[in-house]
Amino acid sequence: MEAYDIPFERDEMLRSYEPGFYGKTLIAQRSDLARQIKLQMSGVIWAATGADSNPFSTGSGLLNREISDDPRYRGLKPPEDIQDMLLFDALTAGHDLANPIPVLVVNEPIFIADEEHAPVRYNAIYPRWVYDQYREYIAVQAGSADWNYLDLWNAVPPEYFSDTGFHLSAAGERFLVAQLNPAVQSTACTANSKNK
Repeated sequence: MEAYDIPFERDEMLRSYEPGFYGKTLIAQRSDLARQIKLQMSGVIWAATGADSNPFSTGSGLLNREISDDPRYRGLKPPEDIQDMLLFDALTAGHDLANPIPVLVVNEPIFIADEEHAPVRYNAIYPRWVYDQYREYIAVQAGSADWNYLDLWNAVPPEYFSDTGFHLSAAGERFLVAQLNPAVQSTACTANSKNK
């Protein structure tokens, strides 16, 4: 952040945070430790089974499609504005670092639950109001900064997601690549024609 002058409103808070005695104990760190142990064990299970999926799922192989009705996101509630959370300056720094190599910013597909069963959230992570704001802000930023931008947020149907909720199945990856390839080729061709 310092090297590329990327402003972050909560930067000073992060720098000055020093946990108290309790915060340094194993009891206070138990949630993080449990998460780290689960992640490490995932690697062992993946190596043993060869399956890149969630070993802690229900075992059905299907993503849990039950979504909460909680509209909060990281402590925010609608209609709060999330613009301060979006570090577009980091994307600008990435473009500057890559220059003259063309950059394509892709908004990846997300799992979208059926609105009838999940009217408040798109999935377990994103409330609809937050994700809609994010998409609006990034589209405006990409247009004003003249970025190569491709919004594929809803390009992959829910059945192509694996049981992790984050990863696509092999068929889903093929589906995504078929939509991504033309944009990558177009970006590369446009860059080549500008350089001639």
